[in-house]
Amino acid sequence: MAQATIIFADLTGSTGLFEALGNARAADVVTRATQWIGKLATLRSGRVIKYLGDGVLLHFADNAAATRMVVEMQRLHRERILTWPEAMRMKIKVGLARGDVVEQDSDCFGDAVNVASRLS
Repeated sequence: MAQATIIFADLTGSTGLFEALGNARAADVVTRATQWIGKLATLRSGRVIKYLGDGVLLHFADNAAATRMVVEMQRLHRERILTWPEAMRMKIKVGLARGDVVEQDSDCFGDAVNVASRLS
């Protein structure tokens, strides 16, 4: 078991997106957004645990790096969506928690994971 900061980032408004754009286009938009979140986390010393539809579960060893990444992600995303059509302007809800994490088969478990999920 090791201490880690877990982030659960969840896109809001994806249901409306599917209604507005249709399955194929909406899936592409959601996938690009979640992949962008994962790439940003990786560039900031984080690790993607898994993609969960319109959400991403992230792992950071360093709490300060995790916090900085979340602030940067929210700021950049807010700027990005200004040019998007109204139907595509999803926001990102974020839950962040630090605690003991058990890693098993490229996944992680523990209170920090559960708390981050609930907080988002």
